[in-house]
Amino acid sequence: MQCDRFGLRPVLKSMNRLWAIFAVAALLSTVVCGCKWETKTHIDPAEEQAKEAKKLEALAEAKRTLPDFWAKYEAYGGTDATYSVKVRLKDSVGNTEDLWVSSFERIDETRWRGGLADAPKKITGFKQFQIIEFNPADIVDWWIMDSRGSSTGRFTGYD
Repeated sequence: MQCDRFGLRPVLKSMNRLWAIFAVAALLSTVVCGCKWETKTHIDPAEEQAKEAKKLEALAEAKRTLPDFWAKYEAYGGTDATYSVKVRLKDSVGNTEDLWVSSFERIDETRWRGGLADAPKKITGFKQFQIIEFNPADIVDWWIMDSRGSSTGRFTGYD
């Protein structure tokens, strides 16, 4: 009795040979050209300090100009553009992450509610599109995108 009723056994054998040839060729090319996988093991302290200084400068600029954001939001009621804020959130373990929140509304003077536009990567207990409450004091950046695609804010980058 024959198990290979579709006649695929020769095809599969030749495919296995091709994969073996490909693997040997890849190995030989790595050995012959002296290629090696490189990982960045050395972190330049000056480069890290410059990045941190730039981040702190961006956070300060966002905080300094936050009243401009609120003035525009209040003047137009959020109807002329897309308004978003980046909020520093903390999970139950104490880890923090800055995440964009959109479609927000005021609950009272110290609390706002909105939907997380980002998927958290560093904190637990939150998920993308979840409705959260936040305090305006926790805002670290802001962003306005008008209907033409022109954008204002977003000082901390596009993460």
